[in-house]
Amino acid sequence: QVHDMQVRELLGDKCTSTMRQAGYEVEWEGGAPVRLGPHSFPPECAVTKEDYQRFERMLQEFDVVGTTEQFDSFLLLIAAKTGLQHLQYVRSNEGSHDRNRDALPASVTEAIDAATVFDRRAYELVEERHAELVKAMGGSGFEAKVKAFQEASKTVGGKKFIGGLPAKSPYKWVDKKAADGAGVQPAVPGSFTEPTGGGQAVAYIYFDPVSLVSSDSSPRCIKGCNLDA
Repeated sequence: QVHDMQVRELLGDKCTSTMRQAGYEVEWEGGAPVRLGPHSFPPECAVTKEDYQRFERMLQEFDVVGTTEQFDSFLLLIAAKTGLQHLQYVRSNEGSHDRNRDALPASVTEAIDAATVFDRRAYELVEERHAELVKAMGGSGFEAKVKAFQEASKTVGGKKFIGGLPAKSPYKWVDKKAADGAGVQPAVPGSFTEPTGGGQAVAYIYFDPVSLVSSDSSPRCIKGCNLDA
């Protein structure tokens, strides 16, 4: 029912606000949802050839692109372009479902292919563009750096840190009331463009006010806490 979600999300004007909507109609009976049948989406939500051409032009505006499978290479390209440091990370939202396409019934793979015509074209185009960027950065020499980054990975406390163990962060996010109650002053790194942290202060699905403070202070870390080993 919901086709070409990746391209639609990037374009931003193809019914993007309904992208997470269920593919079926629901009626509530006795406090429980009952499926009534497939949900219909307006025809203007569909990605057209002209929309895909807009995506192609948009892609040219990005200095670095990559797919999920190329994430480490993408990350090192970002670092090369911007000087970004401390690249180590822990993977999240990996899921536990089987990704083996060959194990799926033919009817399922046919439905997936029908729903991702432009997404698959976009994926291939991004892979091609990424390969061009890697070649421009030295080709096999850059790929060797990516391999070395991956081989430096370490596992601590059940968490695998890709690229090795990170330096301990000097800061942590805590509940603002807890910080105020403990008399802990907020930290304002030089990279902040807004004293409270702006969007970062309301990220990670923690809705009460938060403060960035020294990692050595007493209040408990409440978000972004998995970034340290």
